[in-house]
Amino acid sequence: MADWRQIPTRLSIQRIGGPPAPRIRSETATIRDVVASMPVWVGFWRGFKDGFLGPPEPNRLVGPNGRPGGWGFLAGGRFRLKPEECVVITVADGGASYTGFQIADPWTISPDPVHRLASLNKAQARPDADGRITYVLSASDPGIHNWIDTVGLQEGWMLLRWQGVPPTTDPATLIGSVQIVMLADLAATLPAGVALADLASRRAQIATRITEHARRLVE
Repeated sequence: MADWRQIPTRLSIQRIGGPPAPRIRSETATIRDVVASMPVWVGFWRGFKDGFLGPPEPNRLVGPNGRPGGWGFLAGGRFRLKPEECVVITVADGGASYTGFQIADPWTISPDPVHRLASLNKAQARPDADGRITYVLSASDPGIHNWIDTVGLQEGWMLLRWQGVPPTTDPATLIGSVQIVMLADLAATLPAGVALADLASRRAQIATRITEHARRLVE
């Protein structure tokens, strides 16, 4: 969803006939099946990103790579940061209906997406003065609106998506720059016109995030 204020499509299913429903499995049987499937599960996710991302060197992006059927483009990479470091990434939206930046741990499991800024979509991010979008990935708040919080992870994965992209968009224009800098030097590194965030606006940003995420889970 490009905007969490959108109302999700609802689907309901009601059983009206057919053979009797199967008996619910016991907890012991469920645990047995989960344990038996773990080698395949771990093997798949351990190598999942290697096929389309490399695996890459830390703190750089691979892509954007196109997805089949005109889905759009995806770029990704590993991050590995010390507490005093950050990654500054500037991108263009390419006219896409949806853009998003998210992080995940090494197993591709996203950390807290509700109370922490572990992702930003097109409606949540704010463009720079020139229309591009600059993100700062770091462990501590860098004071800009488009902060991607590592949520305590020193290493993990970062993924950017562009979906609903016009056929005339050149993927080579989507990523402007990727650089690792010291947080102390960030102000001198940022492009002009980057949206800033003080403590009050950050609190408001996260409060809005919590409220809008709850809309997605309404019964």
